[in-house]
Parts: sequence; C-alpha cells; structure tokens
Amino acid sequence: MEKISSQFPFEGDDRPGAPLATVPEVDRSGFGRTVVRGRHRLEDSHLFDDQALIDCIDSHPRHRLRVWTSGSDPLDYSQWSPVDTVGLGGAEILECMKKGTLWLNIQRVDLHNEA
Repeated sequence: MEKISSQFPFEGDDRPGAPLATVPEVDRSGFGRTVVRGRHRLEDSHLFDDQALIDCIDSHPRHRLRVWTSGSDPLDYSQWSPVDTVGLGGAEILECMKKGTLWLNIQRVDLHNEA
C-alpha cells in the first residue's frame, strides 16, 4: 500500500517508497473536519490511470454511482441533469466523460473498492 506522510518539502520527490502525499503538521489537526491543503503526486500513481478508473466504476455498486451532465455553464446547477448509465460499463462511462461535460461521483469508494 502507498503511504501518506506529513513531511515537507515535497517537490519532485520520486524516490522509490517516497510518500504519495504530504500534509503540513499545522493542517493535519483539522483533518476530517476542515479543508486540509497538501501536496500530492497521485497523478503519477497507477491509482488514477484509465484502467484503474474503469475497474473502479465496474466494481462499484451502481446505487453508489452518480453521473451528471452540465450545460454550457458548469456553475449553473439548474442546467445539470442526471445521466442514466444502465447497461454501460466503466470503459463507456469514462469515454463519455472524456468527450463531454460529465461529473462522476463514486460514493463511498472507501467501502467498496480496493486500490
């Protein structure tokens, strides 16, 4: 399992076993209650590549998956509409997300997905 650290600085730390994320000690006290700012290199991890996202969507219970599309102004929530994903697999959902203005909420991934 990848580790998280409270060490700083973080810039460009690509050593084997280096932490994926860092959070300053001052910000850690509010973890779980407030916005905590830190740095990460999760984009370099296999956790968020296309295949990992497809696998996550495919293995996640559909009642915990919400997909929405927005209109021309993504901040105008009155233009948002739910998307019916019945019969679609993770690959199709991800492809649609790449082509359009979709918002995907995978709820309670902590309960239903192994990284």
